Amino acid sequence: MGSSKISIVFRIIFLFIPIAILNITMAIFRSISHGVHLPTAMRNGIARSFLTSLLPQQLQHLLPSGPTVFRKWIAGKNNIRKKKPSGAIEMLEDGESRLFWVGERDPSSTVVLLFHGGGYVLPLSKGHLEWANFLCEAASTADGKASVALLDYSLCPENVYPKQMRQAALALEHLISLGYSPSKILIGGDSAGGHLALSLLSYLMHQYPGDESSGKSLPEPLSGCFLISPLLSLDLNTISYRENQNADLLSIHIIKSWGADLFRNSRFETEKEMGKAWGMALSGDDDWWNRLGEVVKRIYLVGGSEELFRDHIIEFGKRLRNVPKVGLSTYIVEKEAHDGTFMEFETGAPLSNSTWRLGNWVADCLRPLQSECR
Repeated sequence: MGSSKISIVFRIIFLFIPIAILNITMAIFRSISHGVHLPTAMRNGIARSFLTSLLPQQLQHLLPSGPTVFRKWIAGKNNIRKKKPSGAIEMLEDGESRLFWVGERDPSSTVVLLFHGGGYVLPLSKGHLEWANFLCEAASTADGKASVALLDYSLCPENVYPKQMRQAALALEHLISLGYSPSKILIGGDSAGGHLALSLLSYLMHQYPGDESSGKSLPEPLSGCFLISPLLSLDLNTISYRENQNADLLSIHIIKSWGADLFRNSRFETEKEMGKAWGMALSGDDDWWNRLGEVVKRIYLVGGSEELFRDHIIEFGKRLRNVPKVGLSTYIVEKEAHDGTFMEFETGAPLSNSTWRLGNWVADCLRPLQSECR
């Protein structure tokens, strides 16, 4: 057995198991005191224990890669469906990032550019693909035909900011080069994927130092951007961090450690001091988001009352409220922890009203003569 496997076994026995026992116990008390669904509270506690106990490289060693997950998922769908869900894989110009296609590519129709979550550490999972399939079907109800392109971006800690932002820009540029109209492109993601979507919007609005491709106007704004529990700041001192540190599936340790990995040896701190928000949406000064309406028509922002990011999500929604030419929809879902929509698809749970609302919003964005998504 290699040293890496020994280390993983050691961490599982001496870190994960004791931490999981503690977190499960706290989940039981949380369920009683706050009326939270007990199985969900226990699931969040176990997930928090697992992510906290293992190093990023160990998690990546244990989990299958994005291409492996995608090919297996496509094979499974092909076995049970007469109509195959595409399954095309495109390598982007950088030779590292890829697009996984759910639904047939058709530049005359709609496409959703989806950025998966996972703290820039975890690869995409089956839940992201099931979610992509849901989004594809939701978009198709309005446009008749649609597809989803999932970006398989480079992961931390080996790859750091702003690499993923540039890969997101490459993906969007590629879709437009295929002939997709920006008005029929939606972007979005969960957690780190929501963070990446906002980084891309900042990249479109403001030229990034040393990057001549950034800050260039689109021929027309994107149709919409949906943000599910997005990472918006590394400020760990909000009330929601104190209230929900024993409720969420994320831990303060994860956010602090993985955040440090993402921005290691980057310009992020300098950008933050200058009020620039490529790296974190809430780092921007008062004027940073004023041009948002030039690059996207609508924003859908949602978080859970039980998650660490709750207060940041509320604050960001308030900042966007007065931005001109942007239709804004914001929600805080009661008794829900981080990334509730994705977790429904990951666990196979029944879809909540919040998830159906997202599907309706996607469809509304694409219906002719719609002036605003609600």
